Amino acid sequence: MSDKLRKENIVWTISEDYSFIPSTNLFDVYDDFKMDYYKMSILGYVYKEIDMDIFLEFVSNCLSNTMLKNEFLKVVEIYLDDCFSSILIEHRPGIEDYKKYFYDCIEEKYEKLKLQYLDSFLDKINVEQELEYTYYGLINGKFNQSRDVVVSMSKYLYTKSIDVKKYLKENSVDIFELTDMIKNDLNAVFLKYFYKNVRYNKNNERDVSLENKEKISTQSEDTKPQRFNFKMKKKKLKDLKDGDNIGSFSIESAEFTGSISENVQINDERLKKNQNQSIETSNYKIKDMVLARYGEGIFPEYVTDFIESKICKDIHEGIKLHFTKGKFEDGNYDKYFCNAIQNQKERNLEYYSDNELTFRRSINELKEIIRKKLFFDEDDDLISKSGDIIVSRIWRNRVLGDENIFMKKSKNEEHDISVDILLDSSASQDGREEIVAAQAYVISEALVSLNIPTRVYGFSNFFNYLVMREFRDYNDPIIANKNIFEYKTSGSNRDGLAIKFISKQMDSLENNNKILIVLSDGRPNDKIDLGTVGFMKIDGKDYENEVAIKDTASEIFNMKMKGYHILGVFTGEEEDLEDEKKIYGKDFAYIKRLDRFSRIIGFYLDQLIV
Repeated sequence: MSDKLRKENIVWTISEDYSFIPSTNLFDVYDDFKMDYYKMSILGYVYKEIDMDIFLEFVSNCLSNTMLKNEFLKVVEIYLDDCFSSILIEHRPGIEDYKKYFYDCIEEKYEKLKLQYLDSFLDKINVEQELEYTYYGLINGKFNQSRDVVVSMSKYLYTKSIDVKKYLKENSVDIFELTDMIKNDLNAVFLKYFYKNVRYNKNNERDVSLENKEKISTQSEDTKPQRFNFKMKKKKLKDLKDGDNIGSFSIESAEFTGSISENVQINDERLKKNQNQSIETSNYKIKDMVLARYGEGIFPEYVTDFIESKICKDIHEGIKLHFTKGKFEDGNYDKYFCNAIQNQKERNLEYYSDNELTFRRSINELKEIIRKKLFFDEDDDLISKSGDIIVSRIWRNRVLGDENIFMKKSKNEEHDISVDILLDSSASQDGREEIVAAQAYVISEALVSLNIPTRVYGFSNFFNYLVMREFRDYNDPIIANKNIFEYKTSGSNRDGLAIKFISKQMDSLENNNKILIVLSDGRPNDKIDLGTVGFMKIDGKDYENEVAIKDTASEIFNMKMKGYHILGVFTGEEEDLEDEKKIYGKDFAYIKRLDRFSRIIGFYLDQLIV
């Protein structure tokens, strides 16, 4: 029996399903029967519990968008091990001995390398080995020192795996919810550490934080082949054609690397309504998912269609819009995503509570800065077009046509100002939700307490939908600011379109001082079908790199030409500051310390308010 067929038999046995051909090379090859047996057992249980059609298509799409292919596959392998090994052993106790053997072999491997290389150990091992050394160490209850970026990523996934294991123990497993959990955790890591177009250095050369010169030179794509180099799909045995050969790679050349039929669709019950795929039907199916994950729409459909016709043009052609307050119709909601929003809200509130003294001080400081700019002292009088007539100025009206011949107490003067706050709610902000929510709350609380009309929106993209989440509107009471703590990141971000919508909305305001504050990481990026849509054909164009940056910068420029005031509050990584500058010019703030937040924002607003 060939090694490949032996592995397939293990996967079939554990999954209790013989109707598919396992993608055994999703996991690494260890050339050790016991180690490979353990890994194929994990893979079999993964096939048993999640939708592999969706998951493998996600992995395949990720691999087409990174240079670190085997490194990302290693992360996928270890994370799945972390999530499923304990529950697998509960059902099949005999696997525990194989797991112990596997982990002992991994530990022994790196102990030998440390003895061989001594102090230069971390410099000698490649990125894939460093990931293996660090993450397996965490699972095994040990902290293996490595670079901060590797430790950070490993700890993030190790923490996320706890939620998956808890879900497996406490719930009757929903295959699609579990698949989404796994995929979303890995997608967050992929976007931050692996996505090849995310970060560029000053010479416009790729700068991937997991790499360094030594590691790149010892492990290039030319010297180490990618083990998972085709579009993998869970192929049913009943669909096999003549010439297909289980246990060999002959099946891959046609089905896996050829063009995918448009009649094939995702095996997701939430999408199954019609077997004939088309752009129109796909949009409707995606809309159903948007409603279930983000909430019902604010506007009637004809209003949304009208807005789309006005702003979804050129690079945004085919993009659909969804405006929501996060309210769900009875029975029409995605349980997992609703729970995720609630859990994030609790974390946001906890973070604010832990730092409440600092944030309260920031609110009061910012409020005082704005108050001094907008208000005169209570006893000061103001020349106005209404109030008590000033006899000595009557001649100015008769001779010069000047209507400002009245005296009015300034404390009664209404402020000719409105503020919009726009929050980047994409997955690239994952891990910073608590900070962004708190910052937006501080700004909004200070403004609304001064009776300044303030509106707050979050934006992100789901498939080809731009989702605009309204947290508060201009005339909402101050208690509506609490909605900001429902800020939750997901999906991608099409900044230019979100800003274009806000700009159109601001056009209808009569205020002379119109201010837009954008909290973002300076990385507009919306690659349609980044490993989540799978086989569906949908509207929309990719929105990446310089195209996305230039489009966003263009919308900011257009707003400034209208006389609107823009402030970008940078919430990302330092390596993305250059892109932030390209977009906002000099009108952006990068704030590292919470205790300086209100003063810096106050300084910028003081300059903007006329």
